[in-house]
Formats: sequence, C-alpha cells, structure tokens
Amino acid sequence: MDLPLNTLSSGTEAKITKIIGGCGLIKRLTEMGLTHGTQVKVVSEPCGGPVLIEVRDTRLALGRGVAMKIFVEE
Repeated sequence: MDLPLNTLSSGTEAKITKIIGGCGLIKRLTEMGLTHGTQVKVVSEPCGGPVLIEVRDTRLALGRGVAMKIFVEE
C-alpha cells in the first residue's frame, strides 16, 4: 500500500512508487535523485519541520508539502 513519505517514522526504509505534482516539482525531485523505484530512508521527521531523508548516502531535507506528494511502499 502506498503511503505519503511524510507519514513514515524515523529509521523506516521505503521505495518511491509515485510522485504527484507538476512538471516543475517532478523535474526538481528528479534532479535530486528522487525517482520511481529509488530507495530512501527517513532519518528524522520532527513535528512541523522538514522531513530529513537519506538517498544513496546523501541527506536531503524536504518540506512537508513536498513530502506529502511523494508516495512510497515499505
């Protein structure tokens, strides 16, 4: 079952299944290495702050609005 990235707990690993957004958002996320099938790990998810993820040994901070548009499966 696909879940929004921002709903995962710290330490959870998941695979991106789809991204809901316009061309600009999808282009920006693709440039960051976030594409369909990419494995990500949630590093932290502080209340109200950005979602910190790890992708291929790189840490990225995503705003909650963006993280809500990235769907993953554990």
